[in-house]
Amino acid sequence: MDVILFPEEHVRLSAIDWGSLDPALKGESLFGKLRAPDGSPLHRLRRQESGACVFLDENNLCRIHALRGADTKPLACRLFPFHFVWTPAGVHVTTRFNCPTVASNGGDPVETQKRDLDALFELGRRAGHFVERSGPVDFDRRHRVEWDDLLKIESLILALLTRSEFPLVLRLRLIDSFLTLISNSNLENRAAKRREEFWDGLARGLENGARTGTTATPGKVGFLERAFFSQLLGHFARWTPPQYLHWGTGRRLAHRWDGLLHSLAFTMGLGRLPVLRGREPGESGPTHVSTPGARLGAVRRFPAGPLGAEPSAAIERYLTAKIAGQSFFGPECYGFTFVDGLRILLLLYPVVVSFARSAAIVRGAGELSTEDVASALFHVDHTYGLSPLFRGPAGGFLARYLIGWEVPVRAAHELTPAKAPE
Repeated sequence: MDVILFPEEHVRLSAIDWGSLDPALKGESLFGKLRAPDGSPLHRLRRQESGACVFLDENNLCRIHALRGADTKPLACRLFPFHFVWTPAGVHVTTRFNCPTVASNGGDPVETQKRDLDALFELGRRAGHFVERSGPVDFDRRHRVEWDDLLKIESLILALLTRSEFPLVLRLRLIDSFLTLISNSNLENRAAKRREEFWDGLARGLENGARTGTTATPGKVGFLERAFFSQLLGHFARWTPPQYLHWGTGRRLAHRWDGLLHSLAFTMGLGRLPVLRGREPGESGPTHVSTPGARLGAVRRFPAGPLGAEPSAAIERYLTAKIAGQSFFGPECYGFTFVDGLRILLLLYPVVVSFARSAAIVRGAGELSTEDVASALFHVDHTYGLSPLFRGPAGGFLARYLIGWEVPVRAAHELTPAKAPE
């Protein structure tokens, strides 16, 4: 991920004689150029050959922070890994899981950092980094709802997601069914109390069905659906640099040709799902590096079985953070409606499990661990949050058809059935 600088940040940072402050920076080219979509010039921090930021030292610490203090760092660096969404209902904050510390559930809880986060949000607001959303919200392709109603529906969804008495894969099926029922109801009914009672009754009815074992088992993923899902895994396994939009025609064509070969490899089950590993002692660069993992064919042959309690908790934490952070729909997520955006989040579950299987295979293990899930969350959230995965004709087609075919719940059940196969 490139660190893009505001014009005033580039002026301020380039005016500092970094070489006199640290000999390791003497003679180094520290800044690169980019073009904004409107053609205006932008600058970014360059990278070392290892891929690390040019200001990262041999101990994986930021030289800007060490030499001039945290206030000198670019806003993008100060905000990461936090993500703010400014809504009529308040400011929501979540974290990006393409930070290894967040993916492994390290660091201090967000709730304990309120004062610092308030200050960061104010900095970003003054810089024009955040734009307040307006209401009402596109709930699905037919209905719009006010933010108060949206948050009430969302609270019921979060309650279903965190109902630990059920396997996580079953909870996701309940959420998918709840979305269908809500979308088919009369959201324009203005009798607020009766409407809320109805929504609550839908959720309770689904829970009771799960307790009594009457929840229907989803069907199997079909051949064409599996081919599309393979393409989706290929998208997540291949990062497109943010500066792609600013490349020349020749470089873009070369990148697209490489992407075509990559896509073909995944269609044939030969593509590799990357894994995250820590740097070896004495190895330069970031603390963690992404390396090629198992081939898709091996990932598919990994034994299916219920997901353990700790890996389930890790994925639940990820989904809860995304939902509560309001970053899965609207302008924060390619303009998707609430329902489509949430179903894409459900689609991430089988993607995460597939990437975790790759990490387990590399370890030589026969079951998934929380470390495998952390590796998967790092890679999946990088593409989900920072790549135009679902934008444009191809990406939009892929996303809408996969969620329309109910691939999220079918693939999730195939990979991690609620009960062990007999």
